Amino acid sequence: MMYRHTVTFYDSNGDLVETLDDKVKLQDFGYKKYNGTEYLGGPVEACFSKDKKYLWVSNYSMIGKGFNKEGCDGCEGKHYDPGFLYKVNAKTFKIENVIEVGAVPKYISISRNGRLLIVSNWTSSDISIIDLQEEKEIKRINIGSRPRGVVIDKHNQFAYVTVMGSNKVAVVNLLNYKVSFIQSVGKGPRHLLMNKSNTNLYVSVNSSSQLVKMNLLTKKMQYCKVKSGPRSMVLTKDERWIYVVNYYANTFQKIDTRTFEVVNTISTKHHPIGITFNWHTNDIWVACYSGYIQIFRDHNDTG
Repeated sequence: MMYRHTVTFYDSNGDLVETLDDKVKLQDFGYKKYNGTEYLGGPVEACFSKDKKYLWVSNYSMIGKGFNKEGCDGCEGKHYDPGFLYKVNAKTFKIENVIEVGAVPKYISISRNGRLLIVSNWTSSDISIIDLQEEKEIKRINIGSRPRGVVIDKHNQFAYVTVMGSNKVAVVNLLNYKVSFIQSVGKGPRHLLMNKSNTNLYVSVNSSSQLVKMNLLTKKMQYCKVKSGPRSMVLTKDERWIYVVNYYANTFQKIDTRTFEVVNTISTKHHPIGITFNWHTNDIWVACYSGYIQIFRDHNDTG
């Protein structure tokens, strides 16, 4: 919750467990040039480590002495203040480490072997690659205007990154850091999913209100028209269904991955922006920008 400067933890029933304040002393983590007493973050997105012991949180910006040029959604360039990632202990709810990255970090993805973390830096137009054993940035790679979604393949060799200020998806070789592009995906690609076999890539395309299913072997693309402003998606465990939130339409939709057609549309609170799934209960959790988390249950899903 970037505006409230907190991270809240809930149990599977939806009950509040803990609220974490985002204040940190950057000097305590080795950043001596930031000698202010305390700094405020701006929590945006999060990703659990593979062992579920830690939650990595991206902070939109930092507030305090030494931060004088905050990035923004409409800003672009390398001359803005850096952002920081927080490493939060998921048991004690304490911030155990912070890592400096590019300007306005957003989406976080961790490789399947748990060794690399990649965060997309919206304003500085790049991604930061973090070695999770050393807990430090080892590479920063230019991607293009407004990088957003990130997914890493099962072999930990390629990262796919949506370039939301274009119609492209960047493909980053994690062995040699070379970048290529998948062209003509649609205007404003935002979020990415990949199936377990790494044969299909799913892209939510914000500006054209559609999802794209891309066969990575044949390069063939299949399109599904959805409501206005598709953003975050989640793929069920059996990979049969995708759920996607539509920011401007105040809905989320269920898509059949075989036919690639919408099978259901459900109304939500104002501006749904995040979505995830509880595999044990078939509960769908939807986070709305207006300050709500809603929990729905799909009685017809067996994923």
